[in-house]
Amino acid sequence: MVLLVGLFFAAALISGVLAASITRSISEPILDASKLANELVHGNFRKKRLPIQSKNELGTLSQSFNELLDKLQEENKNSKD
Repeated sequence: MVLLVGLFFAAALISGVLAASITRSISEPILDASKLANELVHGNFRKKRLPIQSKNELGTLSQSFNELLDKLQEENKNSKD
């Protein structure tokens, strides 16, 4: 009985660590993209590019934001000339 309780708590601990890791790997790129979008809304086109950490949907989102940032920086530069 004690062994089962110990195994249950060990499994719960491992599950919690894995869930936190997965949640962080999903939420961090989304938060980074959100922060970049907020900077762009306020006219800050000098923001650093987003890192592309994967080839999934989040990586595609980061790549699209980087392309948008490139275009906005180019347009901003051309308008100042």
